Amino acid sequence: MKKTDDKKQAIVETVRTLNPTKVALCKKFGITWQTLKNWLEEDAAFKCSYEKAISDYLNEINIEAKKSLSKLVKGYSYSETKTVYVAGAEGEPVIAQKIVTKKHVPPNATAVTYALSNLDPENFE
Repeated sequence: MKKTDDKKQAIVETVRTLNPTKVALCKKFGITWQTLKNWLEEDAAFKCSYEKAISDYLNEINIEAKKSLSKLVKGYSYSETKTVYVAGAEGEPVIAQKIVTKKHVPPNATAVTYALSNLDPENFE
């Protein structure tokens, strides 16, 4: 029983972080789809935890999607580092130069259009 409970807990944590398909989930944990179905039907606590894990995963994806859309709408900057190596006295690589370049990604017009048409549909068609 303890082994089954541990497996159920691991399934819930996997769903919370990755939300794999049920087929992939069953394969990963060495159970059949019917076993998972039975556990969900017969164990109310497991079913509740499983469904909450799916909800938690989807909420996290929603937050990340909003952050990503925000970056695309506003544009963003990042640094890119290029390291130049030369051969040292013993033939080992030695850093000769580090070049840091600041890059800027401008706002994405498609993302702006999407955001405006969904957030302010009365004023933007």
